[in-house]
Amino acid sequence: MIHFFFVNCEDYMFFIMNELVIVIIGAVILVGGVILYAVISTATGLEEDKNQNYIPDWIEKKFPSIFKSGKDLK
Repeated sequence: MIHFFFVNCEDYMFFIMNELVIVIIGAVILVGGVILYAVISTATGLEEDKNQNYIPDWIEKKFPSIFKSGKDLK
């Protein structure tokens, strides 16, 4: 007889939902950390931000398709 880790469907769904919640929380923390870094570093003057949008200019230059204002920076 083969014994599975999950005996019934309810246990499996509970496991999947827990994993999904952990991934979502991790993604929110990661994105929030990047935004927090961008705001703090430009507000304190550690990073250059010519157009005062709280996104460091090197990030705008590196990803011009995401940040339309990065095209204006030379």
